[in-house]
Amino acid sequence: MPTDDDKPIKYRFDLDGQLETCVQEYEEERELYWQSRLQGLDWGVEGLFGHAEAVAKGLLRNADDLVDHRSLADNKPIQFTQEQTEFLHQTRQLWESLEGKVPEDLRQTLLQYFNDSPLVKRPGEETLLLKLVWERLCVQLAWEAVGERVVTGAYRILQLTELVVKGNPSPATLRFLRRVSRCFVWGFDAECVILCRGVIDAAFTDAISDAVCDKHKLAKARFGHTLTNRIKAARLEGVIDEDTKNRAFRVNTPATQAVHVNPEEAVDVLKILQDTTTVIQRLVVLELP
Repeated sequence: MPTDDDKPIKYRFDLDGQLETCVQEYEEERELYWQSRLQGLDWGVEGLFGHAEAVAKGLLRNADDLVDHRSLADNKPIQFTQEQTEFLHQTRQLWESLEGKVPEDLRQTLLQYFNDSPLVKRPGEETLLLKLVWERLCVQLAWEAVGERVVTGAYRILQLTELVVKGNPSPATLRFLRRVSRCFVWGFDAECVILCRGVIDAAFTDAISDAVCDKHKLAKARFGHTLTNRIKAARLEGVIDEDTKNRAFRVNTPATQAVHVNPEEAVDVLKILQDTTTVIQRLVVLELP
C-alpha cells in the first residue's frame, strides 16, 4: 500500500511566477505589519505610507537619470533627511576609520566590499520613515528584477555558454570580461557594448605595443595610440587576419557611438559580444591540454 513518501512531490513550475507572488505577498504583509505597529501615532499609517511612497517615488525618478527633476523627493520631511544623513554617515565613518589602516594590496578589495555590501545594511525601525522608504525601494527593485530581468537573464546565461573564451586572457582583459557578462545577463545592453570595447582595447594593448604602432607610422591621438591604431597595426603585422580586424571594428564602432553620440541606439548586443569573444580568442595564447 503506497505511503505518503511514495507520493510525487508537487511544485509550481516557473520560478519567476513564484517570485512575483512572493513580492506581492510581501507588499501585502508589509502594510498589515505597519498597520499593527503604527496605530495611535500622530501620523498614522496612511500618513506615514503616503510620505514614504512620495519620497521613494521622487528618489527613484531622480536616480533613473541622475537629474534633479524637482520631484516629490525635494519635499522630503525633515525626519527622513536626518535619518538618511545619519544612515549614510555610519557607513562612511566606518570606512574612514579603517582606510588608513588597510594595507594597499587589500584596499581595493575592501573598498569594493563596502560599495557592494555596506556593513550598515538596512535601516532599523528606530529610523521609521527611512525604513519605510527603504522597503519601497527594495520592492521596486524586486519587481524590476522579477518582471524584466530574471527570465531574460537565465536565457542569456545559456547564450553565454557558447561564447566563453578558451585560454588565458590578461588580468586587465579578464576584469572587463567579468563586467561584460554581468551587464549582458542583467540587460544593460548599452553598457555591455561599451565594456566590450574595453575588453578588446585591453587585449590589443597587451598584444600590440606603442612601438609597433610607431613602426607603421600611425598617428597618435592626444593620449597615445588609439584602439583603431592597434587594430590596424595588428593586421599589418599579421597578428590578426582580415576577419578578426573586421570583427574588432564591429565592436569598436557601435561602442564609440554609444559613448559619444547615443547610448540608447538599438544594437545587436549578442552579435557584438560574439565578435568580442572571437577577437579575444584569437589574441590570447591558448594553453590547452
